[in-house]
Order: sequence, then C-alpha cells, then structure tokens
Amino acid sequence: ILIAGLVNDLKSQKVRNYLVVICLIVASISSYLMLGTYGLTQGLMGSLMALGLTLPLVLSRALGAGDMKLMLAFGMSTDWNTTMWVIIYSLIWGSILGVSKALFE
Repeated sequence: ILIAGLVNDLKSQKVRNYLVVICLIVASISSYLMLGTYGLTQGLMGSLMALGLTLPLVLSRALGAGDMKLMLAFGMSTDWNTTMWVIIYSLIWGSILGVSKALFE
C-alpha cells in the first residue's frame, strides 16, 4: 500500500482518491480473510490511530490530506501499534530528508 502511494505521489505530487479507495478495499478484504472480524477490528483501530496522528498535521498544513488518506488505508491493513511506528518513522525520515534538501539547495 505504501509503495503504491509512494510511486503515485512521486509521479504526480498527489495521492489520488481512487488509489486510496482501492487500497482501503483491498486492505479490508485481506484483513477479514486473514483474521476474520478480529482483523477488521484491528484494521479499524489502525485506521483510527492513523487518523489521530495525522489529522493534527494535516490541519496545521505540515502533511497533505492525501498522505493522511494513504495512512488510513495502511492502518486498515495492520494493527494500531504498527501503524503508529510507521507514521513516527515516516515523520522522522521525512524531516531528515526535508532538512537535507533545504541545506543542499
């Protein structure tokens, strides 16, 4: 899910809604097929974790809404703990790359 979003984002500087919807559907179906209703519950908690961590960043314009939607789809495919750490590491690496880009331009 994240690789598909990365490729789409790098090509067009946007995360398209159709990509997010497809990823959300695939994540929901795979979570259900693998773990049943427990998988859907874990996915929902992962999505809520993604929403809780990224919404303040979107509202402050530090993160794009497409990135938030992509993290929601990713959260649906995993649990809340994994979602939390992926978002934290993404923010750390994004900050490092942003500072590096600013320094070398």
